[in-house]
Amino acid sequence: MKNFAPLLFSLFCILSANASALDYFNVNADKVNVRKGPGQNWKVVAQVDAGQLVLETQRAGQWSEIFFVKNSNRKFQGWIFNAFLTPQQLDGSEKKQPYQLDVSALKPVCTDRTVVGIGSLCYLDVSFVVTFEDESTRQTKINCWADFVVPGDKEVVPIQTSDTQLYHVLGGKAEGVMRLNAGMQRRVDSEGLNLAYYNCAVE
Repeated sequence: MKNFAPLLFSLFCILSANASALDYFNVNADKVNVRKGPGQNWKVVAQVDAGQLVLETQRAGQWSEIFFVKNSNRKFQGWIFNAFLTPQQLDGSEKKQPYQLDVSALKPVCTDRTVVGIGSLCYLDVSFVVTFEDESTRQTKINCWADFVVPGDKEVVPIQTSDTQLYHVLGGKAEGVMRLNAGMQRRVDSEGLNLAYYNCAVE
């Protein structure tokens, strides 16, 4: 991958007069959607893969507006779910995270709820363990998300869900299980709900 840091640094200098905070990040997953606005309902304008260098120009909750260059200096700007971003220094080295995060999950579970007319209730239980370098006692926010794929009558239907919860850190460690719900409008069994991707991040 070409090093576009000099071009992004030039943009940084231009924008710094009009923005309070600009930071470099690396994308930490493949095929991440970049959208026209800060939310899942906005149109997808591009996709980025792991290792892509981006410049964050503003942040709105869990979404970041980014600028990046790819495909022979073609410039893009849009919004990305900021759990997919890892801070990076200008010299190209990633900032070391003061923790280690391990995430695991079993297959999705669907419960038939057609009796009450709301389709199936489907969910994924995501387990995580985060270990910090220091052993202080405090609270930390954990954000987990998942992408599901449901075969439809005419096309595949994507479903995205996420949740953020506050956990106690005791002795430098926090662990738990977060249930991510994907409510369905029709009857679906566990075999019909395919898990495409899941992960967690420390906020």
